[in-house]
Parts: sequence; structure tokens; C-alpha cells
Amino acid sequence: TTDTVTVTVTYGDASDVYNPIGQEIPVNKGSQPNAEDGIQNKNDLPQGTTYDWKTPVDTSTPGETTGTVIVTYPDGSKDEVEVKVNVIDPRTDAEKYQPETIPEIIKPGEKPDLSDNVTNPDELPNGTIIKDITPDGTVDTNTPGEYTGTLEITYPDGSKEILKVQIIVAQENEPISNGVGNSMSDNNGNPQSLQNTPKTGDLTNTGLYTAGALGSLTALFGIIVTKKRKKSQKEDIK
Repeated sequence: TTDTVTVTVTYGDASDVYNPIGQEIPVNKGSQPNAEDGIQNKNDLPQGTTYDWKTPVDTSTPGETTGTVIVTYPDGSKDEVEVKVNVIDPRTDAEKYQPETIPEIIKPGEKPDLSDNVTNPDELPNGTIIKDITPDGTVDTNTPGEYTGTLEITYPDGSKEILKVQIIVAQENEPISNGVGNSMSDNNGNPQSLQNTPKTGDLTNTGLYTAGALGSLTALFGIIVTKKRKKSQKEDIK
């Protein structure tokens, strides 16, 4: 004979049966990562399982942080899993950093060198290369006036930035004072001066140019001193 017996089987909570495993996940700075991506063995968990962050992950600062994933099973039981989150700044170095420059002031006949005209090299990453790429013939060093030079900044990640730098060719007849008892000096520490010389190019108003140049040179006294101080820092970066 055959007897039919009904047996009641009682299972524990799904959270007692399953063991979700966390894994590190990358996310761009300012974005919120997908909680489900933080669980390595999702395929081992029952269908219908959901994943949520216990609290939003702080991704405001690049680097490694942690977050807690709440794993909710179909029976309503839950597991909490701590996962590592790697916050990445997707910008290139050229987008992250802001090199600042000052004009180059030289006397007639001097060759301009813009490689030390970046005033904040200490704020740029180690391995940054600062190169003067001003094309030959751009500056007529025998003709006083204003010109535009070019700097190329190459960062460790390979990204580049091109900066335009003002070059001023002045004459040394009448010393320029900054109004506080200091005279203007060139890159070699010699007194800098400027005559009423028109700017090269299309500018025809000599008076306007002279006034502007005198004002610029006066204001640039402190800048030149800064340039000298920053030169050694620039060389350290190279």
C-alpha cells in the first residue's frame, strides 16, 4: 500500500541562506554609482533581489571611499554589504590646472625666454614641462613695442595647453619708476626704461601707446621680481 504524507518544510530568511559579496566600483567625481554594481555575485542571489545604497555615496572628492549596499531579498529579508568606491576625476591635467603667466620685458637685442614666465609652477603636477614655442621672427627685438609669444605646457598625463604671453621690447634711456622709489629692471637686473616709441603694427596713436606702455611697465615691476623667484620652482618641475 502507499501512504501520502504531507511534510511542512520551514526555511529561514533568505538573508540567512545567501551571502552577497561586495566589490570595488569606479565612479566619476560628482556622479552616484549604481548600488547593484557593488555586488560581485548577483547571479547567485534569487531573482527579484533589489539593491540600494543605505545612504548616498559622497563622490565630491577624488579618491577611495566606502558605501553600504542594502540587499533586499524577495522574502523581505535584508543584508548589508560594505563596498569600496573609487572616485575618479575624469578631467585631463590640462583641464584641472590653471597656470598663470606674466609678460616678458626685455631691452632691444635681448632674446626673450618665456619658460620662466609661469608664476605658479609649484601648483602644477611634478613632471610638467614648460616650453617656449614662440616661432622665430615673431619678435623683432631691435624694434621696441609689444609682441605675443607662445608657451606650451605639457602635463604628466600627456595633455597640453597653449598660452599666449605678452612680450614688451623697451628702450633704456629714461628709467621707469613704480612710484615707490623702485626702478624697473630687466631680466638681468639692469634698469629698464622706455622712450616715446610707437607700438609695432597698426597702432598710429603714439601718445596712447606710450602712456599704456609706461603704465604697464610700472605695474609690472613686482611681476618681474616674482618671475625671478619662480624660475627656480619651474626648474624643479622640469
